[in-house]
Amino acid sequence: MKRSWRGLVGLWVLMWGLAWADGTQLQQVTRVFEALHQSEAALAAGNTARAQALLTDIHGVADGLRRETETYVSRARSSADGRQAELLRTVQQIDETFRLEGESDRAVREQEARIADLDAQLAQAQAVRTGLDAQMAEYQREVQIRNECLAHPLEGIFYSWDCWRLSFQDVFANRWKALNNDIADNQRQRMRIERDRQAARDEREDALRRIEMLKARKAELQARRSRLEGEEKTLRAAVVRLTDAVVFWRDLGVLIKSDIGTVAMLQDSVQRLARRADAQAPTPVFDRYDAESVRSLEDTLKDFARSIDNGRNILLAPGG
Repeated sequence: MKRSWRGLVGLWVLMWGLAWADGTQLQQVTRVFEALHQSEAALAAGNTARAQALLTDIHGVADGLRRETETYVSRARSSADGRQAELLRTVQQIDETFRLEGESDRAVREQEARIADLDAQLAQAQAVRTGLDAQMAEYQREVQIRNECLAHPLEGIFYSWDCWRLSFQDVFANRWKALNNDIADNQRQRMRIERDRQAARDEREDALRRIEMLKARKAELQARRSRLEGEEKTLRAAVVRLTDAVVFWRDLGVLIKSDIGTVAMLQDSVQRLARRADAQAPTPVFDRYDAESVRSLEDTLKDFARSIDNGRNILLAPGG
């Protein structure tokens, strides 16, 4: 991180050093365009010597602007490539998030189906328990009758069918033991079903929480993708417009160094450059990513220079 900041500071110092060599960036750009327009006017007035002097005077500045603009074109292209790579990674992460969300959604449906099945099993086990409880109530009534029969053995055994039937102790005891075993088995079965149902509910809740987390993550990634798409678009547009500027500065330098034979040819060349400087085209607003406007190349380069001078140009930012 320290090296990154040191590199950024070094770039900043270099750019400011280049800018202040012949004045601020905006002063240099303004000077070149004023000289171009003044030379056009001088040629229109027939003053070829003044026109040539004006152009010769800005040769060094125009060449310096070309080299510096080439640096920004390279930086913009590299930053756009970086955004594109980050965008690709983000899209892959979004796809993975969609996949995980689908898996969690399927897990929710599976656990809900299992919970429904366990609810049915528990209802069936509860119905069995209800029957066993009814049977237990009957056995308890028989115990009461048997106790009464034992209290009045002579009366009960000869005058009551129940007393005679319940007098077989071993048979009664076996029935009572079997019933208690059935109740215990039913209790264990219901406890197992309830544990399984609670486990299924817990898994369903875990899956639902994962879905909410994945939705939040997906929204974050989609916002990042939208930001990266906008930034890449702006940086690609910056490459195009600044490349136009590089070509303009280069052609201006070629014109200044050329040995043009006639005044008409010089005037035509200057007028062509002036028209190119005035040509309107969509261009980024270089101090932010989320806006663009239609401006002339001259206005674009002046605004670009102004954003360099005040330190707000997007290409000066880390990773800009």
